[in-house]
Amino acid sequence: MSTSLHHSLQQEKYLERFTRRARRVLWLAVDVATAAGHRTLEPEHVLVGLALEKGSISQAALQELNITSAMLRTLLLGRMPARPGTAGDPGEMLPMSGATEEALHLAQETAAGMGNPFVGTEHLLLAVMQQSKYGVLSMIRDAGTTPDVVMRRVQRVLQSLPRSTAMETVESGAFAGVVRQAIQVAEEARHSRLEPEHLLLALWLLEFAPLRQTLGDLSLQEAQLRRLIQTLPVPPLETGKAPERSYAAQLLITDAEGIAGRSGRAVLPYDLFFKLMTDRRTLTRWLPALGIAADRLPPLLLRYGIHTRPARGWLRR
Repeated sequence: MSTSLHHSLQQEKYLERFTRRARRVLWLAVDVATAAGHRTLEPEHVLVGLALEKGSISQAALQELNITSAMLRTLLLGRMPARPGTAGDPGEMLPMSGATEEALHLAQETAAGMGNPFVGTEHLLLAVMQQSKYGVLSMIRDAGTTPDVVMRRVQRVLQSLPRSTAMETVESGAFAGVVRQAIQVAEEARHSRLEPEHLLLALWLLEFAPLRQTLGDLSLQEAQLRRLIQTLPVPPLETGKAPERSYAAQLLITDAEGIAGRSGRAVLPYDLFFKLMTDRRTLTRWLPALGIAADRLPPLLLRYGIHTRPARGWLRR
């Protein structure tokens, strides 16, 4: 039976060894596959995702060989033609093929063999280059190189990096605790998807002071947040299953990790608070639902050094 990528990505034990960039590559690969109407996630999609992730070690290695994401996408569609009219929604559940599962396990083994406790984009790229019996081999050859050359180029890029930048961002224990609490909130509500509102209540329940202060100034309390969650249009959770991250929740988490990554540190609950308070897509969900005018929030965030656009037009962009 195929494993759902979304089911795998929302499992904290599975994720804890993948850097934020490695996880984002997998989400990019899902988008590539669904846009083409493909119904399973293959190593070929992961290869395109590795070329798409900006600033990653995998992208740097491929670019040094003049291999771009556009080139790989063209080669992918040459091997696996798009199915017009069957494109899925971005971030939808997509089963992984056996070859993709093999690649992810191989990436973990590769990272361990290189003495790295975390799986980065370089390990994912090295892993798919070792899958000579799949379509990735043909794509790389059609791009004008070989897997051996790509693997040597990955090693060259790694050697050129300062040791401090070779490690990609991972979650702090506190941040992982917020995500676990949010999953528990979703389970208690019998929701099949983890949504931004669950993350909001999780920060409240864990007594995250900036959130409590801000929402308190808006005259909001836990009971109102719980009522908001009960009104979410989320399918019921099936017995024996865990909530899966929605596309909106995953984007928030990935963006929070990006904030930390640019600062060269572990991701913290504050990063998630920042995104919940400033992300337009998220704010247009929970502010109107709680009857809060958009212009009330920006002044309250200034105490934490958070500057937003002027209230007029802020949520309309």
